[in-house]
Amino acid sequence: MRGNVRDMASAAESGTIETPDGRLFRYGLTDLAGPPPRQGAGVIFTLEGDFARHVEPIVDDETLIKEDRRNWLRFYLSPVGRIRRRDYWIYGIVPLALLRLVLQGAAIELAMLVLLATTWSLTALNIKRFHDVGYSGWWSLLPVFTVAIALTVPTLHSGASTAAETAAMVMLVVSAVLAVLWCFGVLVRSGQEAENRYGPPPLRHP
Repeated sequence: MRGNVRDMASAAESGTIETPDGRLFRYGLTDLAGPPPRQGAGVIFTLEGDFARHVEPIVDDETLIKEDRRNWLRFYLSPVGRIRRRDYWIYGIVPLALLRLVLQGAAIELAMLVLLATTWSLTALNIKRFHDVGYSGWWSLLPVFTVAIALTVPTLHSGASTAAETAAMVMLVVSAVLAVLWCFGVLVRSGQEAENRYGPPPLRHP
């Protein structure tokens, strides 16, 4: 959402943001995602009840602060907000895949550290990609359930009845189809051009 700072936040009390339709939302210093906006400054934010979260100043009506666009740490590690399809693949998936490939022969401690870091980064990127098309980030976890079912099927096959085996196979096929439709179908499609509940359309990285 967009609005203007009516009262600036301080360490002692929360600030207030007024939207164009006259609604007021509170925010604190911990809700800032950029430099503290001055009174009257335009901001964008995500809504959480009566509170404004992830508050960012606006340079003008079209362009966000350039420094924020280049915040790569936030790009890779934060699940908040949205990212475009192009940025997801070029700046997200490709570098992470190359990093894992290059460090395959590294020491086990370093390899595990990189694996954990890239796994979280991939999760955060997936969540923001789902946000960009208007879906909850929880849908990005669907492949996890597919893998869990796939690991369960062999167990059910050993000593299980024919009906149990059939049910397990049906569950596996259905979950796999859903994973393809929800994940790949979302990850390769364009995001919503307008602002949605997860924030305004993201800008491309330079």
